[in-house]
Amino acid sequence: MSVNANQAASVSIASSDADNTICSGTSVTFTATPTNGGTPSYQWKVNGSDVGTNSNTYTSTTLANNDAVTVEMTSTATCATGSPATSNSISTTVNATGTWIGGATGDWNVAGNWCGGVPNSNSAVVSIPAGVTVDLDDSPSVLNLTIGTGATINADIYTLTIASGGALLNNGTFNGQTGTVVFDGDGTISGTAPNFNNLTLNGNLNINTNLNCSGNFTPNTSTVEFTGSSSSTITLSGSKTFYNLKINKSGTAEVILGEDIAVSHEVIFTDGNLKLNLKELNLGIEGNLIGEKEASYAYCDCPDASIVATRTISTGQTVDAGNLGLSITPAVNMGTVKVVRRHERVTLATESTSIQRSYYVSDPAGNSVQNNGLLDATLVFHYLQSQLGDIELETTLSIYRKPSSESNWVEYGGTHDEITKTVTISNWQSFSEVTLGGFNSPLPVELLSFNSSCQENQTVLSWQTASEHNSSHFDIEKSTDGTNWRVIGQVPAAGNSTELLSYSFMDEEKSNGYYRLNQIDIDGLQKYYGPISAICESINHLNGKTIPNPSNNEFWLQISSAEQQKITYILQDMNGSKIMKNTAELLPGSNMFPIRETIPSGMYFIILQTEKGQQQVIKHVRN
Repeated sequence: MSVNANQAASVSIASSDADNTICSGTSVTFTATPTNGGTPSYQWKVNGSDVGTNSNTYTSTTLANNDAVTVEMTSTATCATGSPATSNSISTTVNATGTWIGGATGDWNVAGNWCGGVPNSNSAVVSIPAGVTVDLDDSPSVLNLTIGTGATINADIYTLTIASGGALLNNGTFNGQTGTVVFDGDGTISGTAPNFNNLTLNGNLNINTNLNCSGNFTPNTSTVEFTGSSSSTITLSGSKTFYNLKINKSGTAEVILGEDIAVSHEVIFTDGNLKLNLKELNLGIEGNLIGEKEASYAYCDCPDASIVATRTISTGQTVDAGNLGLSITPAVNMGTVKVVRRHERVTLATESTSIQRSYYVSDPAGNSVQNNGLLDATLVFHYLQSQLGDIELETTLSIYRKPSSESNWVEYGGTHDEITKTVTISNWQSFSEVTLGGFNSPLPVELLSFNSSCQENQTVLSWQTASEHNSSHFDIEKSTDGTNWRVIGQVPAAGNSTELLSYSFMDEEKSNGYYRLNQIDIDGLQKYYGPISAICESINHLNGKTIPNPSNNEFWLQISSAEQQKITYILQDMNGSKIMKNTAELLPGSNMFPIRETIPSGMYFIILQTEKGQQQVIKHVRN
């Protein structure tokens, strides 16, 4: 009897493609070579799953990238061991149609450089691998274009069109040279910022990188939206006008201006800030800021950075030019004006600083808008909490004006509303630069009352302060029309005091008129109180009113009385609920009392009751 030695069964496979790199759809044949197989049978596998037939070859045109092909061979040889045997594995790199397979450099319009021929359709998905430089020698259209790390595309003079819904992902370099890129619908840009020459948008564009364009930027009616968690810089060296610009960054990322730009329709604030960065944003005659809020706004604590809007303001029309945050309602036709919003914080006095916002209103040529002191405008100055900076006492916010570049800032007062974040002032007569200012310490002077009375046909003014800090003196100003004012006297102030102090001044001019106090601080800070009117004729009834009415929050109660007497005034809502009650001493003439209650919008009643039984009900509206 003869005994045969055991023989190990084995099998190996080889591919018809030498480097195992193919284009999608290419036919590849794998051939099995058995050892000690006898009359073997075969089971081919792709990624471990059975495919093919019982044959020593397997052919496929549907391989996907990195698919692994093996075969399992079952031997019929006598004394064969290790059956069934599994072959080596062959993985194939499958490049998609639109993948560059040419050399390290080459022209776009050469079929042999691409899987599937030259890509030029609205559905083409194109990929340039790392380290390759491709030169445009035609004007192709693609859907998606990916430029690999270290890869380069040179546009030369040609036009590259990204189809609607397409994307440009640049991890290498895109040189616009003298060419043009057209987004033919909505699209996206991400990765490293391409260097565009001409860029044309026929749809909305989402950008998660910087925007660099040295030639013609043509946005048409598109919205350019900046997204992502990294900051983006806009650098437009040629044409610089957007239609819509949308800020939608996450985290602390922001959009930064690298050049002056213009927006003809809307700047939309969703999330993240727009840093002006010493540059100008011009909204022209129709552009507007939309949705500025604490989480998303334009800013730059620096000189010269500005936002500009030009509008026409007619008699009685309320206009917030460009939604910059300064509403103007004039009593006369102002014509076309230019409103400039700046964002640098300035020092107003030793203990007073401005918010991070100011406005300059002029005619289009930059000249002052005054209308000979007949504007009689109402201003509503809007602000954000984040713009207060070091101002801790928000309730001290007041409107300040700088009459000229050489002059000091002058305080004009106004009614502050902490809920709407506004300060409102009426009877505004001329424009220059205005801002809001406030204090980190108590007000220089806290005025309790300001009254006028008559003695022998002469007006006597009296006022009381609850506290004073660094106060210098009071200038008494008089006007016959409530518009043009002149100083008629001066009363020294206490300097520093926390006690109730009373002041008086007699006007020796025997004429009626309007009076106001100009309190001047040791450091030059000024604040106006009033005006009030002097009534020297006999008054036989109560004459009370609120100023202003309607109001945004704080307002004054003015009561004219024929004699000295006590009065009680009660503030109540429309349901009769009492909000406040106070008793005061009326002097003959006009008396002023501040109402500082914080009340919601609606109709209110102030009930006046004197000790002699006189009564009056005043209607007051809170905006």
